[in-house]
Amino acid sequence: MMRGHKIELRPLRHGDIAIINRWRNDVRSKELLVLHPYPVSYEQDLEWFDKLFRHPDDRFIYFTVEHLESGQPVGYCNLRNVNLVHRHAELGIFIQQEHSRSGFGMEVLHLLVSYAFRYLNLRRIYIHVLSSNTPALAFFKAFGFREEGRLRNHVSFRGIERDMVIMGILAEEYHGPETT
Repeated sequence: MMRGHKIELRPLRHGDIAIINRWRNDVRSKELLVLHPYPVSYEQDLEWFDKLFRHPDDRFIYFTVEHLESGQPVGYCNLRNVNLVHRHAELGIFIQQEHSRSGFGMEVLHLLVSYAFRYLNLRRIYIHVLSSNTPALAFFKAFGFREEGRLRNHVSFRGIERDMVIMGILAEEYHGPETT
């Protein structure tokens, strides 16, 4: 577990499935996070969760973001497509909308990126962000991510084509706090 000032990153628990399923079915979240547009049943998430625990895969590392004061989950994050040979991984992060201005996101990034660079010895972390998600683009840029490329007309929502921006940060560019 990794602990910050306001939140803790802990392994997913069986009890997290219901709230994660609710988050994954939120229409706004599906669009911003570029999740598939189809509903995800509780049973589908339960099957995914059980598979994750029965057959662990080092390429996918998931955490629940838990608020220290309340002890409640407020989001989740992950490192996926972890490649220990070429030393890179894709980052994913979701924080409940009502906590979007709480500083939790920045704390999650510091903990997760520090874990990736210092513990897993990765050299590059990248993320895909919708070009229309200007708050997320500004957030990751403020953290130190740089735009590395753009996938033109990569996604379509409600008949509108949108670009996907690839952002990345290298280990030598990150000077954040240590994890505890």
